[in-house]
Amino acid sequence: TVSKRCLSVLLSCLAAGSSDTLIVHTGTYAENVLITKSGTSAAAPLTIKVATSEIVTIQSPSGEYFGTKFLGAVDVVFDGFIIDMSVAHSGSNGLFICGSDVQCGGLASSRIVVQNVEIKSVNGDPQGSSGVKTNPGSNGNTFKNMRIHDFINSNLYDIGFYISSNNNLIEHSEIFNVAGGGIQLYGNGFSVDGNVIRYNVIRNICGISSSPPNNFHAVVFSWGSFNAFYNNLVYNNTGPVSGVCEGIDLYSANNTFYGNTVGILIESTVRRAIVKNNISYNNASNDLVDAAPDTTLANNRTTNPSFVAVGSANFNLASGSAAINGGVVITDGTIYNSIYNGSAPDQGALEAPIELSASVENATPSQLNVFWQNNPFPPMQLCTAANFVVTVAGSARSASTTCNIVGSNQTNLDIPGAAVTSGQTVTFAYTVGALSDSSAIGGISWVNKNG
Repeated sequence: TVSKRCLSVLLSCLAAGSSDTLIVHTGTYAENVLITKSGTSAAAPLTIKVATSEIVTIQSPSGEYFGTKFLGAVDVVFDGFIIDMSVAHSGSNGLFICGSDVQCGGLASSRIVVQNVEIKSVNGDPQGSSGVKTNPGSNGNTFKNMRIHDFINSNLYDIGFYISSNNNLIEHSEIFNVAGGGIQLYGNGFSVDGNVIRYNVIRNICGISSSPPNNFHAVVFSWGSFNAFYNNLVYNNTGPVSGVCEGIDLYSANNTFYGNTVGILIESTVRRAIVKNNISYNNASNDLVDAAPDTTLANNRTTNPSFVAVGSANFNLASGSAAINGGVVITDGTIYNSIYNGSAPDQGALEAPIELSASVENATPSQLNVFWQNNPFPPMQLCTAANFVVTVAGSARSASTTCNIVGSNQTNLDIPGAAVTSGQTVTFAYTVGALSDSSAIGGISWVNKNG
């Protein structure tokens, strides 16, 4: 254990090419952080993380152009930090992964995992700024469970994720209140291929600009091949277009576009795009425009899908919605294959769960185990106890119920109060909201197996 007041000094304690773990405790570190050391491999990375249940803020100082920068680093996990860019120089990047270009001296980073990180208050600039930026050659990075939001002095070239490299994954993240764009893949003269963007919320993009230009959007794919965009929720974006498809062999499937200026625009330069099972509804100008010569369109809904409550941003499908089982099975690529419940995939971002069985076991008499037909967790949000009501022998026990995900298709609910005893009946009701997009799963009863 080493006690230091600067992250830069702490980082110097790590061995290069090792699987060391640096745990950082509560505090605000007024510095920008340069990471140059690598892990042993993707399976044995160098890990830099915040201590459990603690808050660590990296505040980039005045005049600096980045909050955290990876230079020549490979196989690093960066976990749990808040990056505050409010006093940094305009035109800065909250988190910058260097590539093989001249700007980084050819010292490319790759296979960086950034998770549970919040980037806020990036200082905008007419030349552009980014929450996350990857340069050409910085390939194979993962970004998950991130929040990028509320740029200040924001300008029209400010982007949440600005990706200029290959084989990156962006998932389970939220981007909002950024003027220029939410996510952009940009590859003019270099490859931007094989990127996957899934299970994200992109909202209120361009909403803080009075006159957005005609070339900035909530999501834009510029150039690149075999990029995939699926199970994303894109809503209330006031720029000219919310989903722009440019490039070759793009997959866009099972997304929800609502309340934007334009929902989906497929430019004339696009080739061989596959656009299926999307909901694009109530967008001000157009819901779906296809100007390309060879797009494959199937089962995209532009009529009312009957959402549960758009006023509270609940884009689950109400019971009886025609979008439930309204999609088509996708098996036409290595990037995306349908995972669904029921007779067919649903349309839109959120797939319906179907409960298979549930039990209380002898070994855990204060825990209810629920098993689903398929994995209900990737679509948008994780398990939330507020969506479940549990009763034991007719008495509600939901006040302090906690909910945990086990594997890909199991939910465990802790039952407060006295343990369940042999012969007692346990019931649960599920209310639409956090797990999926279908009607409530409720009134399921079974006799406790205890004893």
